[in-house]
Amino acid sequence: MTDMTSSTDRKVTANLALTLDGHYNGPGGPADFGAFVPYVTTDVARDHMTRMVETATTALLGRVNAEGFMGFWPSVAGDENADPRDRGYAKWLVNTDKVVLSTTLTEAP
Repeated sequence: MTDMTSSTDRKVTANLALTLDGHYNGPGGPADFGAFVPYVTTDVARDHMTRMVETATTALLGRVNAEGFMGFWPSVAGDENADPRDRGYAKWLVNTDKVVLSTTLTEAP
């Protein structure tokens, strides 16, 4: 039995993207990010992600995001032409511990 009276100093910060129709993609399907690219490339969004990962130690991702993120962000980490905030987030994501929620994966992406 776990002792539920002890506490930790771990802080959970969530960055959630929700839509009214339940689809987090454009009309082209799960790989169509055109609907939200104009938002995530704004100064507001980039500055928010920079602040969020300053103290974060773990990324919690669903399978689809994990596969997509790990297929995209590693190249941004080394791209000298990318926005410095994007490079910072990419380096954090590549180097941080990740927990991937999936019922189908047998190994992490």
